[in-house]
Amino acid sequence: LKSGVTTANYYEPEINRTYAELAHHYGAIVLPARAAHPKDKPKVEVSVQIAQRWILAVLRHQTFFTLGDLNAAIRTCLETINARPMQGVGVSRRTLFEQLDRPRLRPLPPTRYELATWKPCRVNIFCGVPRYVAVGHFVAMNTAGEGFDGHISARPTTRVRTPSALCLRANASTAPPPRPGRAPALLLSSRGRLLHRCSSS
Repeated sequence: LKSGVTTANYYEPEINRTYAELAHHYGAIVLPARAAHPKDKPKVEVSVQIAQRWILAVLRHQTFFTLGDLNAAIRTCLETINARPMQGVGVSRRTLFEQLDRPRLRPLPPTRYELATWKPCRVNIFCGVPRYVAVGHFVAMNTAGEGFDGHISARPTTRVRTPSALCLRANASTAPPPRPGRAPALLLSSRGRLLHRCSSS
């Protein structure tokens, strides 16, 4: 799926940047499997089969009018599945979780992951960052016209990445950068000031 893997590759698949950030935030890793190769992910395939047989099949003839009622019924079926002993192991999934997984669990991060997207951007001729990345922020003059990847979220941010490894987040400010005296007139003023100078000359 494009939502998980941007570019499929047997050796170095490219993970969706937002998805990779989500995994990094919660200390997880993404191991994509090959398309049309269910044997690459047997535990996932078996889990889907168990959910279809012991949850969907059990609830297929029932009618639910609220999401809370549906979740309560699913939780009841899930508790039954986890408490039933597995063949070949002799213990339940709940018992194995308490013995093997729970002691190794780590606490969740103090803050929730903030959903954001990455978008190709470019520093404008006035050395300003595009408004959908950060409103009223400027960078160094030598970065005018340089492309970068903007990190766009619900709240204003100046988090960007550039091919030249220039950290605009550290260098961004709300004041226009100083420009040399021989800079083009277009860089020295805004459109309104240029029109005013032309009309007064």
